Amino acid sequence: MHIQNVEGQEIAHFKHYKVERHLMSEDRTLYISADRTGEIYKGYGDDMVPIYTDTPTWRHYNFALSDKYF
Repeated sequence: MHIQNVEGQEIAHFKHYKVERHLMSEDRTLYISADRTGEIYKGYGDDMVPIYTDTPTWRHYNFALSDKYF
């Protein structure tokens, strides 16, 4: 995963699985991603934890962020 500023310059990068949906807070303290089966994870690298893995889904998620809640 590559994080770029609005000018297109890379400011950070990290290894991650192939994502279907993801979002990151402006201050980069919150990163949420979903894989192809619909499982949702918070964080990345050693700090990645599952937050929804109950039932795989075929529907796509639409992520939205509001005051660090999604």
